Amino acid sequence: MTETERSRYICCVQMINSDGTLGRWLMARRNDQCSHTNARLLAVDTASPVFVPKRALHNYHPDVCVPFMD
Repeated sequence: MTETERSRYICCVQMINSDGTLGRWLMARRNDQCSHTNARLLAVDTASPVFVPKRALHNYHPDVCVPFMD
């Protein structure tokens, strides 16, 4: 990531943390994945752990990217 990308990402994460989006998303993930017999597990996993935060991050800055490791 460039310094600009990194700065934007950190700022957006702070914003979704302060507005409560991140906490709500984490609780939903935790609750949905407590049991592998949960019928909603597949739907949650297809959303991926990145999809919801990425959408939330884009609400604050459309050019922000989510870092990942190869």
